[in-house]
Amino acid sequence: CITGDGYAMGYEAGAELMNMEFEQMFIATAYPAVTMAPYPIWGLHPRVLNAKGQEFIQNYLPQGVTIDECMDRKMTHGPFSTRDVSKYIDIAMVKETKAGRVNEHNAFYLEVPAKIRTNPGMLFPEFEDWYAYRGVDFSKDYVEINVAHQCSNGGFKIDENGQTTIPGLYAIGESATGAYGADRLGGAMMTSCQVFGARAGRHAASTAKAKGAISIYKDLLQSKLEGIRSLKGGAGGQKPGEVKEVLQKKAWENLLVVRSKESLNQILQEIARIRGEVWPHLSIENGRDLVAALELKNLMLVGEIVACAALKRTESRGSHYREDFPERNDSDWTQAIVIKKVDGRMQLDTLKVDERWKADQAELGWWG
Repeated sequence: CITGDGYAMGYEAGAELMNMEFEQMFIATAYPAVTMAPYPIWGLHPRVLNAKGQEFIQNYLPQGVTIDECMDRKMTHGPFSTRDVSKYIDIAMVKETKAGRVNEHNAFYLEVPAKIRTNPGMLFPEFEDWYAYRGVDFSKDYVEINVAHQCSNGGFKIDENGQTTIPGLYAIGESATGAYGADRLGGAMMTSCQVFGARAGRHAASTAKAKGAISIYKDLLQSKLEGIRSLKGGAGGQKPGEVKEVLQKKAWENLLVVRSKESLNQILQEIARIRGEVWPHLSIENGRDLVAALELKNLMLVGEIVACAALKRTESRGSHYREDFPERNDSDWTQAIVIKKVDGRMQLDTLKVDERWKADQAELGWWG
């Protein structure tokens, strides 16, 4: 789900997507590599400093909430969630970043506690070699961190066999809408992959066996190939990889953690600008540029899907935080948002969940 290729392909084919406004974000190391920070470290209450060497998280806390309380909660649940006070750490980092108080790597400094510096494997021995391989050294005085996107909690609407609303098209794992809704514990999608991977494989095999071989629509295939070939040879404009970076930066600022009507409209305007002014003049000189262009196309589409769903959900729930609607609203939003392509246009509908599930499922976030 990193560039949204699967979501884009299925959407274009007419499959329904659901819960796309819900993402999964972690605090991660930002340099020399982006990799998930070990959230047990928060239990030691490390200092987090901006580029000026100042602690800043406390500047974004509401009255009655302490930094230690936020870090204790972050230690037990790594992903960003509006359900507990750990959210204020992520919100503070995003706002401080937008204020320009980050270093040259767009990062903050997390001071590594002394007991970790002298024994880097004490909190995460199974990952010690991995961090070393990635160049992240917890034996130093600090590591550089910021908020990063991990994956999506939404995806294609599927049945019990992993089949989407398009017969014969299957989606599992993070391509599918998970059973966890607006919130999800880190790693929980692994079990979903195992269960629905097996079910989808069996169902697809039995269906294919019953139907036999099908013909490939050569005209459709040819039109897709011609569309790809038409991108080649462009010159004079921006490189698609450069445009991808611009779009991803704008999405990080306006779509990732802190959302509002204003910020969501800003990212939609940026997508429209790139489509109208930049895309027709991309400079594509080699295969790498071509791949980046196709990824950019999918990123724009999926970014639009996420932003439109986030605009529609006028509340905060799970990983979806609307600064202009900071509270959960069960009166209006015990329903899911379903997105599909109809007559060439994006259509958003709502799906009411069985009322009998409310007591158990609303708190888990499925009701969003």
